[in-house]
Amino acid sequence: MKTQLSRNSFDPGKRYNGVFQQMGRMLTDADWNELNFIDGERVRQALLQAVLTGTPRDSGIVRRDAAGAVVLHYGDAVIEGVAARLVPAAADEAPADGSIGDIRNQADFPGCPLPGGDHRLYLDVWERTVTALEDPDVIDPALNGADTCSRRQVMCQLKWCGPDIDPEDPQVNPKTGTARLSLELREGSTEPDLCDPCAEELALQEKIGNYLFRVEVHRVEYDAGGQPSRLVLKWSSENGAEQHALDTLPPGFAKASWCYEFFSGADTGFASEKHLGRHFAEGFSATRGELVQGFPSAGSEPANLPLVRRWDGFATLDRVADEWQLDSGFDRNVELSTGLGANTPGRVSNGSTVILVLDAITLTLALDDNALLSGDYWQIAVREAVHALDPLLLDDAPPQGIEHRYMTIGSVVDGEFRLYDSDQCKRFEFPPLTDIRAEDVCYDNSVCDMPDVDNVQEALDHLCRQRDLKWHNKHLHGWGIVCGLIAECCAGHGDPADEPTDEGTASAGGRRSLCVTPGYALTCQGRIWCCKARSRQRCRFWI
Repeated sequence: MKTQLSRNSFDPGKRYNGVFQQMGRMLTDADWNELNFIDGERVRQALLQAVLTGTPRDSGIVRRDAAGAVVLHYGDAVIEGVAARLVPAAADEAPADGSIGDIRNQADFPGCPLPGGDHRLYLDVWERTVTALEDPDVIDPALNGADTCSRRQVMCQLKWCGPDIDPEDPQVNPKTGTARLSLELREGSTEPDLCDPCAEELALQEKIGNYLFRVEVHRVEYDAGGQPSRLVLKWSSENGAEQHALDTLPPGFAKASWCYEFFSGADTGFASEKHLGRHFAEGFSATRGELVQGFPSAGSEPANLPLVRRWDGFATLDRVADEWQLDSGFDRNVELSTGLGANTPGRVSNGSTVILVLDAITLTLALDDNALLSGDYWQIAVREAVHALDPLLLDDAPPQGIEHRYMTIGSVVDGEFRLYDSDQCKRFEFPPLTDIRAEDVCYDNSVCDMPDVDNVQEALDHLCRQRDLKWHNKHLHGWGIVCGLIAECCAGHGDPADEPTDEGTASAGGRRSLCVTPGYALTCQGRIWCCKARSRQRCRFWI
């Protein structure tokens, strides 16, 4: 989150489920934010266990029309427990039924390219920060423009790639980059002051300070084989949070000793902020902000980028064979170079692992063959009381975000849409728990091998179509099958009180009775003849 934060204290491994204010104690931004993270992770875990990944039946992105054909809609999806919603950028240009008429009409993916030929469709879901620069409604007008809290937004982007690409394969499309970063505070050095023996210690502490240091991958370019070939890295001792509109710059923001990123505004749907991650669409070039050293003179700012963010520095690296080499860059107003002394600020060492000696920190980035995504970032809270004694800030750490989650929707082949055949039982159109039907329950057909049977409803329908149960009993079992039913002569040939009294039954030739115990039998027509009896009673029939 590129906002004014002191630190991020949330750690899911600690299994906290709440944050509680103590009487008379401070409440910090880290406390409040950790509570939000805890609640958000609790909801994600619940959806992960209940749904995993899928689209709901009535409001999902995948729905069927009256004829049973699959139609894509603006709507909801759950990807690995994260609830997301695909919405149009211009609602008045979307079809009245909510279907997707033009894939380019997406609020979260401005500039989405139009697919051509065979392709595969998938969702890319991730989270980002929104400030008052993008949404003025987060500020209360009664506060006369005073900034308050930022927001976190779930991005839901419908992307496309070639039909041979699997967007859910982590080797092809990782959720987060895999480069490893180490950060270490550089040793401070000052000329000793004989009149003040503490001068050197104080100078070192002032150099350390207390701040949130951020390193972020700004841009990644890939070669024909899909491997990173060019990398732009940026870093900030302000968490990249100092950002303003060009027409409302505060005093002291624009200086020659800083680096600046000019980025997209409302006129382009904040494209540079929404084009993070990996894109496979052929011919598409993601929009990214433009980095410059020193604030440009009035009128010479980059065109069509009305917002600006401040950074300590940036570096552009190119991959040549198996080595990453510095192309250009700055740290504050110091130009980066491979020709400087070993411990001189601005010194860069090329290789599979790149080392940058910055003003106060030594940055070591293990690139090798690791995956890189634009938007990958690392954060570390630098604290004087801790790091004056232990200068190691990060040690071979993977990126902390952004985490992308993917869901394949289907493919378009020869102009025909084909829904993705997932291993999940009900990935698309899953029902609410209160309305689960037989057609929503999967069926393992490997034993019976019934034709065109995938769910319980289809299995039941297939069995019903194989004639009825009487036909089944007659031709498979035959008649006379008996279970528990026994016919035997009653003692004394029957009690007169039990003999029938009607004349049709009490005919000449005598009366004989049989006692039948409870049970059932199959008649010659396959009908089940069942004799039920209560306790201490016997069933009889007369012949």
